[in-house]
Amino acid sequence: AELRASDAEWRRESGLYRAQRQSGQIKGLEAAEYAEFVAILQRQKLENCENVRRIGGNEALEGTDCLTLAVANPRQEQHEALPEPVPTDAEKAGSLEEQLRTIEAELDKDLAGAQQRGREKAAARVARLPQRDDGKEIRSENPGDGQGTDRTPASPKWSDPGPEKNGDAARTGSETDAGRSLNTETSDEKPGQQRSGSRYPGAGTSGEDKEKSAKVDNAAGESGDDDDVVLRQIRDAAEKETDPVLKEKLWEEYRKMKAARG
Repeated sequence: AELRASDAEWRRESGLYRAQRQSGQIKGLEAAEYAEFVAILQRQKLENCENVRRIGGNEALEGTDCLTLAVANPRQEQHEALPEPVPTDAEKAGSLEEQLRTIEAELDKDLAGAQQRGREKAAARVARLPQRDDGKEIRSENPGDGQGTDRTPASPKWSDPGPEKNGDAARTGSETDAGRSLNTETSDEKPGQQRSGSRYPGAGTSGEDKEKSAKVDNAAGESGDDDDVVLRQIRDAAEKETDPVLKEKLWEEYRKMKAARG
């Protein structure tokens, strides 16, 4: 009797609210208060539906719209009540072996690919090297032809004139200048390398902003993963409602119920 009374009252008030909203008779604060009243009536009706269904099943809900809303819930509850079969030790071992074989196959594939890429890179580096080996062999076989003396100058003879020593000193000086130039370039590169890193203030803040945005989108109380039957029905009604004022009040009722039950 209580269910039928609450169902009839909700139907009557919901119809009156929608008719007055369409005709423009209620607006603003008056519409918000009426929508809040209709949302409370709908919550009470759904709670009565669930109480009756738990006692007498879906057959006790005939004559109301509770059966349509709750028809999928007994199947879900029955499915949840059935325990999943516990895997045996042999099944667990077979599953682990299958996972290991899959992982090993993936590792072998990755390793083979890495080795192939390494060989290709090594071959490319060798191909880019300057061809100097032949010239070295020629100079070693023909030491008297006068080639290659810039790298291995002949030992000075006691009878050689002095200017050749001056040439050696010039070469030594040029090598020293070259070494200083190389050191200067190396020291100049270090600050550039440090600046090329990601040590600037504020680096990576875009990821943090995205994470904060994701947290706002998934605010507490909006997830319906742990909702019971009544909460799911109110949430579904709020999502499907087309009247913006009533839609907002249904969401408020949903959040209040969820906070009270959490």
